[in-house]
Amino acid sequence: MTSSKPARPPPPRRPTPLPLRKPRQPTPLPAADASAAAPAADAAAGTPAAASSAAPAAETPGESKVRKIESPEPKPVDILAVTGDSVAKRVAPVIGAVVLLILLKILLGRRG
Repeated sequence: MTSSKPARPPPPRRPTPLPLRKPRQPTPLPAADASAAAPAADAAAGTPAAASSAAPAAETPGESKVRKIESPEPKPVDILAVTGDSVAKRVAPVIGAVVLLILLKILLGRRG
C-alpha cells in the first residue's frame, strides 16, 4: 500500500513591477492669445512704452512659456477650532488621572 501526499499547488507568481512614468512637461501657452496680440498692436503704433513691453512677447520657436495660475491667498485654518472636541476627549482622562494622583499623594502624605 503506497500513500501519496496530495500535490501542492505551485506558489503564486509575483506581479511584475509597473514601468516608471516620465514626469509630465508643463503645457505651453497657445501662440494666438488675445493678451499677446494687444502689445504687438501697440508696438506697431510706435510708442516707446509699447515697444519695451513687446520685446518679451517675442520668443523663439523652441522656447515655451510656463503657465502661472493666479489665485487668492489661502486662508489659515484655526486648528484649535477644528480639532477642539477630539483633543478634549483625549486630554480629559489624562488630566483627571494626574489630579487623582495628586489628591492621593496629599491624602496619604497626611497619614504618615
